[in-house]
Amino acid sequence: MNAGAADQAQRIGSSRGTTSCTSVEFSEASEALSALAGVARTQYLQTQPGLLAAQFTRIDLTDLHLQVASMLGSTAYQCTPHPGIDVIILPLRWSDEMRWNGELIERPTLLRYTDYFARTATDIEVIGIGFARGRFEKAAAALAGVDRAELAIPCGPLSSDERYAARLMSTLETIEGFATQSCRLFEKTSFRRAVRDLLFDQIVDLYAHASAHTDAAVRHRSRSLRYVRLAEERFESASGRRVSIGDLCEAAGVSTRTLQYAFRKIYGMTPVQYFKARRLNRVRNALRKAKPERGAVKRAALEAGATELGRFSVEYRSFFGESPSTTLTRQAS
Repeated sequence: MNAGAADQAQRIGSSRGTTSCTSVEFSEASEALSALAGVARTQYLQTQPGLLAAQFTRIDLTDLHLQVASMLGSTAYQCTPHPGIDVIILPLRWSDEMRWNGELIERPTLLRYTDYFARTATDIEVIGIGFARGRFEKAAAALAGVDRAELAIPCGPLSSDERYAARLMSTLETIEGFATQSCRLFEKTSFRRAVRDLLFDQIVDLYAHASAHTDAAVRHRSRSLRYVRLAEERFESASGRRVSIGDLCEAAGVSTRTLQYAFRKIYGMTPVQYFKARRLNRVRNALRKAKPERGAVKRAALEAGATELGRFSVEYRSFFGESPSTTLTRQAS
């Protein structure tokens, strides 16, 4: 990470903006949760050693909610939209490999989700928009001349007439440019209304012309995602107790080889690597909230399922660039 990014990583929790446009910077994956509270059930994980720096800008447009995110570092992101909510995402820039629900995305593409989805990426810039789907589907059905129940809007990459996808992508890219420079434009009611109406029309056009596609590759990714989620539920239910690969395979109802394949497909790492990162992130989150008292590090490590404390401390330092005790005392100061 360059010096500018490192400086940005030190500006924790700073924010600016109005009630319609708010920008938040953070340097811990756990801080992203508070920035997203009330929007969806989410989880960010730092997945590779190094510094993390990010900025979120949220823009509220009455019944449309936009979020512009820029994150330096390697992360896994999991999100479950609230019931009745659609999320459309446009990844703009990233480095190395990026996957959404295990699907390799190689160029900016509109993605739609209505349920749980997972993303892995490094140094990603993305803009997303969330909204209650009812009014949009109703308008799209009227435009397409079909009943609402007949709409076939796919999840994942949106397959549609390129004209409609290109229009929405262009608008989102323009909004991202405005938002990263300043929130001032969005303080103007007339500007917010014009942006909202433009987005509404473009989403309705896109939905009216979208086509469902459920090919073998899509079904295969869905199975991998289901196996991963079942394994994650088993891990969470253990509440810090040790969980073996056999336990995870039993929960998912698959062989070790199949589970390994599913995690590599969704997260680009093995189950052991993934849950190790989960435990390390869990300890870091606990230490950032704990009082700097004797035994705090040991307690946080044991509660996260660590059994070899010496080895754990070495892995923690290698992953986050500082010792557990340094994290504990730094938060207190």
